[in-house]
Amino acid sequence: MKGSFWVSHLDYPSATLNSARNSQFQVNANGAGGFSTLTVSGHDAAQSDKPLSQSVSGASYSFASDGTASVTFPAPTGVAASSALFTGTRTMYVSADGNYLLGGSPTSFDMFFGLRTAPAGTDPNTAFFGVYYYSSLDGDGSDPTAIFYQSQSGSINAFQNLRLYIHSRIYPFDNGFLTYDYTYTHTTADGPPPAVNSDGSFGDAYDRYVLSADGSTVALVGLGTEHSLLIGVKAPAPQSSTVFLNPLAVLNAATFAPVTNPISPGELITLFGSNLSPSTTTASTYPFPTSLAGVQVLIDGQPSPVYAVSPGQLSAIVPYSTGFSLINPASYAQVQVVNNGTPSNVVTMRASVCAPGIFAIGSTGTGYGAVLHANYQLVSPANPAKPGEVVLVFVTGLGPVKPGVADGAPGPSSPLSYTTYPFVVVFGSEVVNPLFAGVAPGLAGLYQINVQVPSDLTTGDYDLSVASNLGGSGADCQTSLVIVPVKQ
Repeated sequence: MKGSFWVSHLDYPSATLNSARNSQFQVNANGAGGFSTLTVSGHDAAQSDKPLSQSVSGASYSFASDGTASVTFPAPTGVAASSALFTGTRTMYVSADGNYLLGGSPTSFDMFFGLRTAPAGTDPNTAFFGVYYYSSLDGDGSDPTAIFYQSQSGSINAFQNLRLYIHSRIYPFDNGFLTYDYTYTHTTADGPPPAVNSDGSFGDAYDRYVLSADGSTVALVGLGTEHSLLIGVKAPAPQSSTVFLNPLAVLNAATFAPVTNPISPGELITLFGSNLSPSTTTASTYPFPTSLAGVQVLIDGQPSPVYAVSPGQLSAIVPYSTGFSLINPASYAQVQVVNNGTPSNVVTMRASVCAPGIFAIGSTGTGYGAVLHANYQLVSPANPAKPGEVVLVFVTGLGPVKPGVADGAPGPSSPLSYTTYPFVVVFGSEVVNPLFAGVAPGLAGLYQINVQVPSDLTTGDYDLSVASNLGGSGADCQTSLVIVPVKQ
């Protein structure tokens, strides 16, 4: 054990949320049992969650014969031990390659994770790239009368220069089996994505991330009243020379939300891989066929309507009969491609009642949303929405509908086909009940939401979200990846 590490720490000293502490710091191990003087930065709920910076000298470590280590941190200079962000003796484990640290107190309620710091000269803006799986524990003390905590798991599609598409499956600790799927990104309304500092750290107003030397691992702690610890690891890029369905790339066709985002009945999905089709072909008639150019997409063994095929990419619609459960967070569906009799590998996806995605202008899945005025003109910065007007929002992944629509068939216009479960639209922070949410008339795999823009919005770009409104009775979902321009 030698060199520089970023350490991220979450602590509940008295096993309560109002005692939570977060800290993050760099340690430099000399390979002989000592750490150089270091600065621990963080916040403590017991100290009003104000930003703290504490200098620690004389920290040390020692290894036992079984490979475990004991690390000791004296109280920071001029700070009582009870007010220290990270002090005392903790048990620590070091990975076989020496690049990761994991530990905590054997008698308390804390956990720390360390990763080796990127060497000088590394460009971390390009190192954080690919698909990452993560898990976290989070507490929010912004409202002292309603402190809550939750665990999360999910995935991140990280593009160079810190453009992140994130899916979180949230498990609130006080809601039994309820899960909540949420897809989001740093949108224009949030400001530009943060840049990575030369030491491998980056963040925003809520969190601070650190990145490992090779970009394979990321860790996060919360800021302010947020108390979090997140650990994420990069998935290897799968490759195959046969008919191959990329297990990281069965995606919502509107948003390209990361792999852990579920699929839902009626959703238009995009599948990536290799040797998926002998040619490039698009369906030209309704209902979409279940075989196109000899290519089938099977979901739980059932042929799905196929809209377009090519050797590297397919578009298909999830059958409305695909199984899901409102109360069981572990509903799954198996996806497979058959190219003229040759089957691909099977990819297992989570199935849910909804997996909304708002279509965006262009093909990035984010930016300005596919929103129309009532006269079917595009809402854009040059032709923005006006407060009080009704706009049309185009999405996929809103789940089952009534009356039912045949798989791959266009939505009817009389009678209209409505979503079985209710949804709301959110402009910034204002929640609006739509006038209509259902299958878009005359189109397949596409849902339409007619909604009135709040009359009190001022001029600007607003995050545009679609969320289920099940009232705690099932697996809720929300997407917040696009923006809409409004002019007063």
